[in-house]
Amino acid sequence: DLSTDVRHATVEYVTRSHASGTLRSWLAEDDGGPIGLVSLIATEVPPTPSDTRPFDGYVINLWVSPDRRRRGVGRMLLDTVVAHGRTHGFRRVNLLATEAGHPLYAAAGFAANPDVLELHLPR
Repeated sequence: DLSTDVRHATVEYVTRSHASGTLRSWLAEDDGGPIGLVSLIATEVPPTPSDTRPFDGYVINLWVSPDRRRRGVGRMLLDTVVAHGRTHGFRRVNLLATEAGHPLYAAAGFAANPDVLELHLPR
């Protein structure tokens, strides 16, 4: 079953990556219950002549409970990730945005990068 395989692989990834410190996550709670979550993948990058900071960050799984959306929870989580990047030597923080998420990310200062090219490799 594909969904079982994906769940199993996700649990393994999260467990391994949190243990190594490459995945960092923040949980927003209200009245003891979860209302939002965001994770950041930290990738070591080599120094360049213009920037010797050691990390790039990739935001994944920014989620806010549907009944708590448009109340600042997503922005608080995103601001937390960006602050973490600033204080821990990240050069940049990037993400793939859904159309619904574009206004939040643009308001936080994220912008499209036309210089990024990608090649999807077949299985």
